[in-house]
Amino acid sequence: MGAFLGISLWIALATVVPGLVTIAVLYFVFAFAGGNNLEQINGLLDWSNDWITAGVGVTIMILTQAIGILLEELIIKFRLFPGCNKLKVPVRFGSKDVQKINAYDHYSILYILLAQLSENEDAQGHLKRTAAQFFLTNNTMVSFLAGLSVAVFLLTQNFNADLMAYAIGLFICIFITYWVAVIRFKVMTKSIWAAYTARETKLAEENKNNN
Repeated sequence: MGAFLGISLWIALATVVPGLVTIAVLYFVFAFAGGNNLEQINGLLDWSNDWITAGVGVTIMILTQAIGILLEELIIKFRLFPGCNKLKVPVRFGSKDVQKINAYDHYSILYILLAQLSENEDAQGHLKRTAAQFFLTNNTMVSFLAGLSVAVFLLTQNFNADLMAYAIGLFICIFITYWVAVIRFKVMTKSIWAAYTARETKLAEENKNNN
């Protein structure tokens, strides 16, 4: 039951919450662009039908998650987060000496490590929580990017001062969210390093005792 609740929370943070942000952001884009845009959208769909409303909402949530996965892949492949190739961590637990690790290399083992960890090895859920926070931030950035893209397109069709101001606000949100994503990525990588190091140390001690 606990594992199921953990998966449900992960889905909510990575898909539902950013999807709702996308819906809100896009709604205000069309609202600031002018009432006619909302009227045209309302004319295309029967919002009185709960199934249609739910279907549109779920579709936007899934698309937000899908584009978020693509954005994550681009970030990792082209290493778009500054300072993450030389991340400082202790040489060993309790040591004041530090070493530099490549965050991108450690990130590549995230899913394997999550699959291998027992509940006792991540009892407080630090690694899962930091990973969920990173994906939430990454997918929310997709929401703002979607809103900004539509806003810019509408501005090229018909300039609107209110929509322009909203677009600038979205750009600022993207800038802030990007740096939050960088911070979350670093914290997550340190959690991966800590969990991996603790697991390897534990396995080495068990093998030593068995021999």
